[in-house]
Amino acid sequence: MSRPKRLRKTLKIPAIFFALSLAGLIWALLVDGSSDGLAALAAGSPLMALLWALLYRRQ
Repeated sequence: MSRPKRLRKTLKIPAIFFALSLAGLIWALLVDGSSDGLAALAAGSPLMALLWALLYRRQ
């Protein structure tokens, strides 16, 4: 496997979490109302993924 493809495969999931959390942060700052909870979940998704990975690793 060539180096650029391997790098792209490695950074795929972190890039998705970055985009999701950035969109959640912008959404939380710009939109007011009942959707604040969803924006907070989107902004905190990397933390939830980290918690899931730590719990899954221990099993």
